[in-house]
Amino acid sequence: TKEKVFAGFLFPKVALLGVGLIGGSVGLALKVRGLAEEVIGVARTRRTLERALERGAIDRAETDPIRAVQEADLVYLATPVEIIVPLVRGIFPFLKPGALVTDAGSVKGAIIEGVRSLEWGEVEFLGGHPMAGSEKSGIEAACPDLFRQMAYILTPAGMAKPSTVERFRQWVEALGGRVLFMEPTLHDRVVAVASHLPHFLALGLMRVALQRERQGEPVLEVAAGSFRDATRVAMSDPSLWESIFRLNREAVLEACEELEATLQEVKHLLREGQSETFRLWFHEAGQARRLAFSALETEHAEDSSLEEGSAGLAAGAGG
Repeated sequence: TKEKVFAGFLFPKVALLGVGLIGGSVGLALKVRGLAEEVIGVARTRRTLERALERGAIDRAETDPIRAVQEADLVYLATPVEIIVPLVRGIFPFLKPGALVTDAGSVKGAIIEGVRSLEWGEVEFLGGHPMAGSEKSGIEAACPDLFRQMAYILTPAGMAKPSTVERFRQWVEALGGRVLFMEPTLHDRVVAVASHLPHFLALGLMRVALQRERQGEPVLEVAAGSFRDATRVAMSDPSLWESIFRLNREAVLEACEELEATLQEVKHLLREGQSETFRLWFHEAGQARRLAFSALETEHAEDSSLEEGSAGLAAGAGG
């Protein structure tokens, strides 16, 4: 069912360059909410496009990005981060006046610097980053509610008019996202801690576990919830994350150094038996974590209760 139908479209024709987890979820959200006249999907393989059509994420499939963008009001790049700049440069001469180009890349500084030299004016560019990823990938993992209540960072850099930025903000909110504005450099520093460093941690923790396993210790056999939660993103696409780390190298290295310093402090507390400080740190961390995610977790719990209730009603009606 459509959650909300708009009388007009903020961006009538949307071209999605990439219809995996992010692009496919954008397409599904647009179709479910009635937010676009036409959604055009671009992917490298015909099979991906067929599944996007079958799932209702797109109205039309194209393998040629140039053909896909020529009539688009909004061009949304949801591709691996390292090909965003060359892709923007490749499609730029074929964009119609008034079109807005945006991306969903996890690094903003390198992308914005890579496209800044183009003659933006009649065609505009606005960097973006939905903080709604997953260790899963592909069109099968796409979900129309992926952006619901999730932060969506916009990084205006003088390549889009304020009125266009405002229109895109409304569009993101219509998808369910919470818009935050940041300078590109601040974005890269913030996500280095909030997104990139957790992937480093998951990788490191899994490597420690595997080393212990090779020594005959059954770490993975006994691992449970805390280990599973801490290593979930270790299942992410290795090529995708190697390029993200590379393009945001300085900010990620700085975050790693801060973490190393904190771990040294924690080791010192443990070594010196400073139990009171140790408990205080845990208390502060727990409080901060609960405050940061309480609203989102409450909403998800309510959604689960509603789904269970609906399932119960359906079962009762059928019996």
